[in-house]
Amino acid sequence: MKKTTYLLLLFLTIFLSCKKNTIVTEPVNKTSSNSDTTYTSDYAYNLNVVYFIASDKTANDDYQRRISEIMLKGQDFFSKWMDHWGFGNRGFGLLKNQAGDRIKIIEIHGKYDQSKYPYTDTGALQTEVNDYFTVHPEDKSSEHTLIIMCVKDINKDNAPFFGVGRTCFALDYPGMEYKDLGAAGTPGSEATKWIGGMMHELGHGINLPHNGGQKSENAQFGTSLMGAGNSTYGKAPTYLTKADCAILNNCQVFSKTTRTGWYTAPDTRITSIHAKYEGGNIIVSGKFTGTTVVNYINFYNDGAKNGIGGNKDYDAVPWSTPKIGLDSFYVSMPYSEFTNTEDYPYELRIMFCSDNGSLINAPYSYAIRNGQPVIDFGDKNEYNKANWQVIDFSSNETVSEDGKAANVIDKNANTSWVTRWSSNAPTFPHYLTINMGQALEVGGFTFTQRAGSSKIKDMQLLTSNDNITWTSIGNYTLKDSGGPQFVYLPAAKIFQYFKIMVTSATDGRQYASLAEVGTFKN
Repeated sequence: MKKTTYLLLLFLTIFLSCKKNTIVTEPVNKTSSNSDTTYTSDYAYNLNVVYFIASDKTANDDYQRRISEIMLKGQDFFSKWMDHWGFGNRGFGLLKNQAGDRIKIIEIHGKYDQSKYPYTDTGALQTEVNDYFTVHPEDKSSEHTLIIMCVKDINKDNAPFFGVGRTCFALDYPGMEYKDLGAAGTPGSEATKWIGGMMHELGHGINLPHNGGQKSENAQFGTSLMGAGNSTYGKAPTYLTKADCAILNNCQVFSKTTRTGWYTAPDTRITSIHAKYEGGNIIVSGKFTGTTVVNYINFYNDGAKNGIGGNKDYDAVPWSTPKIGLDSFYVSMPYSEFTNTEDYPYELRIMFCSDNGSLINAPYSYAIRNGQPVIDFGDKNEYNKANWQVIDFSSNETVSEDGKAANVIDKNANTSWVTRWSSNAPTFPHYLTINMGQALEVGGFTFTQRAGSSKIKDMQLLTSNDNITWTSIGNYTLKDSGGPQFVYLPAAKIFQYFKIMVTSATDGRQYASLAEVGTFKN
């Protein structure tokens, strides 16, 4: 609905409300932001807390007090761990009344009944909240919003409960009380699940990924909130990892000073990296470049015991270090701190934390075999690609994204070749042909998968010295993970041209993508 139509309907509803038999032909949001109370904060930005009530519900009794207590205790929890890890006694900003015992909660009455706001589809819910902020921009105090859905029956009302982007969803049921955390019986178990869950999802809404903490930290501090902490918060020792706090250090709602450029896209990329397993430690060092100001670098070791990435990284073991100088990093990660040491594939995600709150990940694959980390990533002595050219390709997407074929040799893992998908999308095989400018002795290839979809799975490599006669040097399979992967040739081969013939993608779709390719001599 357009803004002008919305305001007209709202005016007519108020004007005619004292008349009998008034019919409103279209549902209209009713809102309240406790306008009779003055709220202040010593933070420059504050979490937007929304209490959303579907049209077939009424607000749960005393929610203003109960939610305020939960959020104020949550603010204290985050402040404690920020201070513990050396980032200052700062929680997320909240607008509070003069007494400091109530927070500003924006009450929005939805247009539809609860069935229109299911767990599986938050589109209508987010649209109505966004529409509210469009009409009341003065009530939006940051880019981060917690939307609490009012429910009557936890099991039947099917409310959204997760964090995505800078928005997170939780719920309030009748009688949900902070004081019930740790109590026996149903009140205690429900409080732990839903209040602890609210804090966990809020973590996602303020930029935090899953991670399970280091073994010694878990023994000392309990359970990581962004691991399984939603089941321990408030009833058993629960904590934030240093990696969590390094992210929050740059989060908008943790800032007490104003700035511009929050969350502008980062351009940070790694220019060199070295890795080894030595003396019981995984040691990683390197350099990076970019115009975005980085202050901390996080390292997440995510094993495939429970899956890698997404909602499968609850057990990722994190480290966090400040950058060294202007453009360098170094970390030594004791293998003894891993919570899982079974033989599995692993992914090391290197996260650059920028002072404007933006985050960017660079993933690298390795494995644990026979109880020991096997590190096969880090710089190879790659040939210079300054004179390389992509001289032929099956297709590339240049309409709906920058997926041009030349991206695979631009020495930037943040750009990718993507086959055409916006129209007339071709199917397999997809291919690229590259001219290295001169004949080189090659012992292997470096392939860097992009972070997005349709990574290369199966491919054939062909070589030529005249771009006419081609020889296959084998069929290979790449892993479904970001970061560089290496293909080693059985014996070094001299050639000037090579062709990548893609026959399948890791996600089973008909497209293909690749961030970077290089060659090296053993």
